[in-house]
Amino acid sequence: PVLVAMMAHLGLPLLSWAVVMSVSVSVSVSAVNGAVLPVAEHTGVEWTLVEKMAGADFWTHFDFFTAPDPTHGYISYVSEDQCREDGIINVTATGGVFMSVDARAKATGPRDSVRLTSKSSFTGGLFILDVEHIPTGCGTWPAWWLVGPGWPSHGEIDVVEGVHISTADSMTLHTSQGCTQDAVPDAKFSGTRGVGSNGKPATDCDVHAPNEYSNQGCGIIGSNTSYGTPYNTNGGGVYAVVWSPDAATGGIEVFSWPRNAIPADVAAGKPTGSGWGLPAAYFGFGAACPSTHFSDMNIVFDLVMCGDWAGNTFAATCPGKGTCQQFSDDHPEELAQAYWLVNSLAVYNTTELTTEL
Repeated sequence: PVLVAMMAHLGLPLLSWAVVMSVSVSVSVSAVNGAVLPVAEHTGVEWTLVEKMAGADFWTHFDFFTAPDPTHGYISYVSEDQCREDGIINVTATGGVFMSVDARAKATGPRDSVRLTSKSSFTGGLFILDVEHIPTGCGTWPAWWLVGPGWPSHGEIDVVEGVHISTADSMTLHTSQGCTQDAVPDAKFSGTRGVGSNGKPATDCDVHAPNEYSNQGCGIIGSNTSYGTPYNTNGGGVYAVVWSPDAATGGIEVFSWPRNAIPADVAAGKPTGSGWGLPAAYFGFGAACPSTHFSDMNIVFDLVMCGDWAGNTFAATCPGKGTCQQFSDDHPEELAQAYWLVNSLAVYNTTELTTEL
């Protein structure tokens, strides 16, 4: 999300990728110089589950953020106890994790909302989110993202993000100076690059990049059914992030599949990367974008009302509804779709497998 300032989470465990080669003839295992290829270039891959967040156990993997919203949203992030009292978090009868804003009645100030930060931090991995419903509606600004300490020095990866009634997901990197994506060909992903203030593709991930809007980052926009009402109507689906931290061959890929097109290996909980197709977004590492821009990252779920993005675009996207804050106060009935419903979030590390004949 834009203009985010994160506090460092000290002392959290790091999960790093262990990469090995399994040779079928000799049945020996040896290291492969720590290299991890993007999924499109794997000859065969096996991921090992390291953390699964689902059902009643979901909350134990996260801390509840209760500080003022860094993006100036018109909400108050509250404790787990207060969330339960408000009825804005629960687990459904079918095991879905529900998170929303407090929309029980008209308000005269910021509504209570939820922001979760994972207790674990990560440098690389495969992150698979199965989600049935993403918050949508005028004034809303939800996001599922990863962020490191000392923002933006350890980076930010926005996986699921949008505002108001958008139907296209925004996938974006935010970094300090020295990470650009000019050399990455558009053929590596199915999405469309975001456009900077100069009308050209925004390929500089630096939050202070010239010719881009403030903290725009380098973004790629998904299909017109990858977010919002059409995504929810289809029963949601799965987002997958492959973050390969190797300096020479690594990168960050985002895959998005609707409910009726989830790859069989993903649906079975045994991801291999086979048949995943082209990622919706691809960001490459190398000399133009060292992998060191991204490390020690925590997973975040949040739901903002108004704020720097949704507030500043409210009049243009939701005309005739007054200001964003007035709308939030006066129309709780318009927030009926402002909720997350998450089936699971699974984090994997990886081993690369090759067969020697």
